[in-house]
Amino acid sequence: MRTRSARLPLLGSFFCLASLVSGCGGGASDATGEDEDVGALERAGEAVSLHLAIAESKLVFSSHVESFSITEGGDKKLPCRDREFNLTSKDSLYKDGWSANDAARFAEDAEGSKFREYPFASCRDDKTEILGWFGKERDIEFIPSEQLLDNDYKPSRLPLILQRKSIGQGEAKYFSCDGDFKKTLVRESENAKFFDISVTCKARSAPTKAQLGPVDFIAEPGPYAAVASYKPWSLPAVASDAAAFDRVREALLGQVGEGKYNGAMSTLQKTCGLEIDKTDGALVVSH
Repeated sequence: MRTRSARLPLLGSFFCLASLVSGCGGGASDATGEDEDVGALERAGEAVSLHLAIAESKLVFSSHVESFSITEGGDKKLPCRDREFNLTSKDSLYKDGWSANDAARFAEDAEGSKFREYPFASCRDDKTEILGWFGKERDIEFIPSEQLLDNDYKPSRLPLILQRKSIGQGEAKYFSCDGDFKKTLVRESENAKFFDISVTCKARSAPTKAQLGPVDFIAEPGPYAAVASYKPWSLPAVASDAAAFDRVREALLGQVGEGKYNGAMSTLQKTCGLEIDKTDGALVVSH
């Protein structure tokens, strides 16, 4: 099995975005009030809300995604990014799921191996990580923001599944984004209209092992960790606190200690000076 570099496609096609803002895609509807108190559900841990901020041009027939986020607890906001990793293997991670103990089953040189894409969304703050994916292999693997805004997308048939974890803890909670989109005009300028496209994602039972295949691979790639570890989508989620910073700082200083350094600047006929200093709660690098 081979892992390839994650690519970040453009967020949403212009046609699909414009269609959604016009009220066509994904079951979008005007925001005229919620049937349930979403804020109360979020505070109870029974729901989160997914938001896409859309800018629609008044000058040309085009739109684009300005931001992508998930809110929980009523006011806590986690910024999201579209991610993707690729494998060349005979079996899909969605067939029977992933286990590092069965990694040989995904060997690249197996007869019938083919290139497979696994797009997902990664949403994080300093204490929480939420991963979003669609739970099944598709003929055309759109990244989440593109799929959600596709003109023919039906959330009830292909819901975005969310896995929520507190960083540093193993227990996960799951949500399903399978309701209608709500469209709200946020503001307007001379050249564009700005909309918030949102959907409520309610708590659900844990997905099947097959549905969990891609996120299980991200969490524990097993013998492929050395290949995957430098990819941005697989950087481990680490709590953002003083203890974590101290561990990272000491690890860096263990490779290059405090002091002054001078040397050649790559292949250029120039020299450079570098000073590394450790202060209370900081690592100072002067160049």
